[in-house]
Amino acid sequence: MPKVTLPDEVAAKIRKLEELLRPTGRKLSEIEIIISPYTKEISPDDLKRYRDVGVSEIVIVNIRAPRTPEEAAMRLEEAARKWIEPASKI
Repeated sequence: MPKVTLPDEVAAKIRKLEELLRPTGRKLSEIEIIISPYTKEISPDDLKRYRDVGVSEIVIVNIRAPRTPEEAAMRLEEAARKWIEPASKI
């Protein structure tokens, strides 16, 4: 499966949301934008790009459930190294 990065698509949707908020007197800064790439592959380098287009939070979905407590612990550690550490440096 080819890598798909979506920050540009998200940026277009955020601009549309900003247009919809304007007539109500609300600002984009008053809301949180939370997205999930769901099954589309993203990289830790994409985190900054999402932040730069206005995303407040990214939900990373792990589709395959762990089979054992040990596997769960291992996968949490891997996720922390892959996502939390890079995100903390942004």
